[in-house]
Amino acid sequence: MRRRYLDSFLYGLILTLMLVIAPGCGEFPETDGTGEISEADHEAGETSGTEPGAGETAAAEPAANGRKPILEVARESGKFTQFLMAVERTELAEMLDGEGPYTVFAPGDDAFDLLSAELLDQLFEPQQRNYLTRLLSNHIVEGELRSTDKIGEGEQRVETLAGSRVKYVSEEIGFYLEAAEVKERDLEASNGVLHRIDRIVVLRPD
Repeated sequence: MRRRYLDSFLYGLILTLMLVIAPGCGEFPETDGTGEISEADHEAGETSGTEPGAGETAAAEPAANGRKPILEVARESGKFTQFLMAVERTELAEMLDGEGPYTVFAPGDDAFDLLSAELLDQLFEPQQRNYLTRLLSNHIVEGELRSTDKIGEGEQRVETLAGSRVKYVSEEIGFYLEAAEVKERDLEASNGVLHRIDRIVVLRPD
């Protein structure tokens, strides 16, 4: 019951921010330790200020084709610092350094900047590990899905590792996963494909 309440609470906070607050403007309510909204507000767009620990995960060896695993491609890009910090707090890190193949629609640092420092701290708390795992899994699809691949005409749906079916659009007008636009596409890895998106795809609670 407590996990369901926390999941619903975090979902509501994230969804409110994603749908209402545009990048760089507006405010986001601070929460206290009980999960109640306090009167004090903090501006959205702050970052947690926590740097990833050195040597958290050893760099994986390149494959025979010279490509590196998805997480190593993300590290070398320099645009996925917060995403990598989140992944390291779950069991997904080992999986994404494994054989695959996987397609990862990873929120870039600009997407995480939409969240307040308080909400990031909550997401990264040890007791939220299961929720964080499912949230990140909602950005991962089995197999390789590139922007040039056609799975049908117009809007389609793909199933994520979280078990949800999310909207997927790859057209001349753009490349989207739900409301998230792919800003950097088709980063090739030895075990799949990495795309950078501009917002977090919210996972609805059970």
